[in-house]
Amino acid sequence: MQRFRNILLVANKATGNGTLSTAFKRAAALAKHNQAKLKVVDVLEELPSDTSGLYRIVPRLDLREMLIEHRLSALDKLVASLRETGMQVGTKVLFGTPFIEIIREIMRDQHDLLIKPATGAGSLKTMLFASTDMHLIRECPCAVWITKPTKAKKYARILAAVDPTPGDEEKSRLNAKILELSTSLAESEHSELHVVHAWVLYEEALLKLLIGNIEKLTRDTRVAHKKWLDELLQNYTLAKERNHVHLLEGKAKDVIPMVAEQESVELIVMGTLSGTGLPRRLIGRTAENVLNRVDCSVLTIKPEGFVSPVTLE
Repeated sequence: MQRFRNILLVANKATGNGTLSTAFKRAAALAKHNQAKLKVVDVLEELPSDTSGLYRIVPRLDLREMLIEHRLSALDKLVASLRETGMQVGTKVLFGTPFIEIIREIMRDQHDLLIKPATGAGSLKTMLFASTDMHLIRECPCAVWITKPTKAKKYARILAAVDPTPGDEEKSRLNAKILELSTSLAESEHSELHVVHAWVLYEEALLKLLIGNIEKLTRDTRVAHKKWLDELLQNYTLAKERNHVHLLEGKAKDVIPMVAEQESVELIVMGTLSGTGLPRRLIGRTAENVLNRVDCSVLTIKPEGFVSPVTLE
């Protein structure tokens, strides 16, 4: 994969203690493969008000600097082996509200990929997209890769969720990004690739009421979607023995999690396009529904022209 050139990795507690997390290993391998720059950051939140008693012993600003220095030292030790190989690896400690400071750092240094371990512990679907993680997926201006802890070095199965729609140039460009990334990843990791497109008949219940028999209309709709999907995929070389195309009737928010579970998918690559009439800074409802129902790593891609609501100081 030759797409990403400037990667930002958010460290977790395990990373700071010298344990190489799944996200760290993924970021390091990707940076090395792409000859990309890599920066590892941590975020210290503002000191809570109930620590005021400490300030009589250590002034507030001094305490803040001590905490930053300690954490920066841990990050520098962590990346020392990478730097010895000649890789460009920066470290930085941010201070403030985590998702805001991470997004501001991305804006300042124009990072094109954010990699972050999933927050919390336990099943990914129960904790992944609360708080900081969901804010980043919604509002970060670049691609966001939330990684689930795993012992496997590579992904065995990757799912690419696409939505080919004739005449919609924004969706076309987003579909191209999704397939470019997913096919490149599948090739580099020797993974199975599952391309998923969900379709529905417009106002099916109402049409049944007004027309009655809609079997032919349903068949024609499926044929049209298959044609659009085939036209999209003809630009990509898909090895038949390692790739599978799923054209399924149903809503994407239901179909994507279903296929992911049935096929034991380990990474989903999908877009975060908002619906017609919604502000461009908002994540689409379909993407948000999917994200809250899956139990695997997720790489979300923003459409061109996305504007984050977060601003630089």
